[in-house]
Amino acid sequence: MTGAHMQAATDDPPILPEGEPLVLNEWEQSGLMLFALVAGLIGLFLLVTSLHHLHGPARPVAGLVWIGGAAFFFQAGRAGLVVEKDGVTLRGIIRRRHWAWREIEGFEFKFVVYFPPLKIKFKDGRHVRVRGFRGRTAKDRELADRRIAELNRRVQDARH
Repeated sequence: MTGAHMQAATDDPPILPEGEPLVLNEWEQSGLMLFALVAGLIGLFLLVTSLHHLHGPARPVAGLVWIGGAAFFFQAGRAGLVVEKDGVTLRGIIRRRHWAWREIEGFEFKFVVYFPPLKIKFKDGRHVRVRGFRGRTAKDRELADRRIAELNRRVQDARH
């Protein structure tokens, strides 16, 4: 193994970074955060300029709408499946749900058009589909397969 190969191997992100949402496409997440920042600045600009030009409620209301949109896109950028030592947390835009490893039967990943591709199957027969976990490129799909295998390994380890 050459020095360049060893460097690339150590620079690879961890398969399951704990405490962070599992994101296959960093550009998509960064785009949401950038849009949230721009929308927040536009909203702030509208609010500040409305203080100097009192021509009615339209400008401050528009500013608040832009700031609300910024908060929504910021939360969307932080949403996703978060792996923790004791289980997984599904972090949504509005609420969070946590499941311990012992409650989970396994994880299944299928590329389908009309459903989110990641399914969490529970021991009681229920299942939950997880949004935001899709891979568009071959590299993203390979990372997704490796992450699903590691998630299923952690479920197996929790049983023993």
